[in-house]
Amino acid sequence: MIKFIRSRIQQATDILAVILTMEMAADAVTDSYFKAHRKMGSRDRRETAEIVFGCLRRRRELEARLRMAGLWPIDAADADSPDEASPLQQEAERLVIAWLICCYPQSLDIPFEWQHLGLPLQQALNQTPNLTDLKDALNLPDWMLASLELTLTEAEIRSLALAMQEEAPVDLRVAFRMSDRLLLGAELNQAGFEVENTPFSAFGLRMLQRKPLNQSPLFRAGMFEFQDEGSQLIGWLLQPKPGERVLDYCAGAGGKTLQLADLMNDQGEIIAADIEPSRLGRLKPRLERNQITSVRLRAVTGDGVFGEWRGQCDAVLVDAPCSGSGTLRRNPALRYQVTDLAELQQWQLQILDSAAQHVRPGGRLVYSTCSLLTEENEAVIRQFLESHEDFSMAGVQLPPDDRTLAAISQRTPALEEQLQRDGCLRLWPHLHGTDGFYAQLLLRQV
Repeated sequence: MIKFIRSRIQQATDILAVILTMEMAADAVTDSYFKAHRKMGSRDRRETAEIVFGCLRRRRELEARLRMAGLWPIDAADADSPDEASPLQQEAERLVIAWLICCYPQSLDIPFEWQHLGLPLQQALNQTPNLTDLKDALNLPDWMLASLELTLTEAEIRSLALAMQEEAPVDLRVAFRMSDRLLLGAELNQAGFEVENTPFSAFGLRMLQRKPLNQSPLFRAGMFEFQDEGSQLIGWLLQPKPGERVLDYCAGAGGKTLQLADLMNDQGEIIAADIEPSRLGRLKPRLERNQITSVRLRAVTGDGVFGEWRGQCDAVLVDAPCSGSGTLRRNPALRYQVTDLAELQQWQLQILDSAAQHVRPGGRLVYSTCSLLTEENEAVIRQFLESHEDFSMAGVQLPPDDRTLAAISQRTPALEEQLQRDGCLRLWPHLHGTDGFYAQLLLRQV
């Protein structure tokens, strides 16, 4: 019999109630709560976070199950706890209990305080074990389902939805300037952080157990960065070379900027640009920790074109703002945000147009998103190419000993064929175990 102590359920409820206001990101709310409750041990934090993010990943399904039990929606006039809990607090409480019962249907010992929720919900689950609405069972937002249904079969969508309900792995990108994968992996394992090689990226290690690693001496020395394997493949696709001038046009906090600098051995010039200067501010200490000197920071203003670099860059990366639909494992609260795909697409086209003006003749441009949706990916590239005849899709040109391409070829020949044929990279959580990513390599004609 599995028993969750009262404090754990209450802690998860308190955190979830704040997240449901949608005023702060889920991870920020959770981190803030843990900092304010420093007496919580590592196991306490891990179990509480598991409940909170489990509720977010399966919220739509949980609400449907609560409706079956007559426990949803919340009646604001019906306070079912002694201290007259708010409707949001009650919503969070019921979602937590529902998640626990769904995860441990035959072996959960519910504390007395929550029996009034647990008993009717358990009875409802016994009577109606299957959800009748496919959309509820998939736990995907309607706007995302409508798009996926245009390109995927129902079976494929089911597989994707199940993968999106899993916890995302913790991947590390080895800084090759400072170490190598074999050596760093051995050092991490010796220090008690079990890791294995990522299946595709030759730069990556995957943690086998979640442990706090950001305070380790190896991290502080710049030996690695936290970066999903799929994200690592975006920087690899651009193929930056030492001595080149490279523009990271939507750099944000600079995760891919750091990778580009590492691939270039910190030789050349990298311009990290973003519309939000505060994001670039978070990159500064990361550059110092990684001992990188080749990066210049620039805020994007006006028409988004830097006059001194117009037509002067060997390679440009556009990691465009998007729906984030490929990252629902990490950011489950995104499922409940309203997303206007048409508006996003127009913004992405404007960004891509501005960024493309910096590519020199014969230079390379990579457009990428962490989205699974055609509207933000292939449709954007198609419209861009219709109005930019000097750009074209091109297959990757890599040496035969490239370890990442060899790994992709060995495990997913279809993905390798697509890269070689037209320079397109499509990554899916249910097929590749990464976050969902799209990237397209383009060349500017000489």
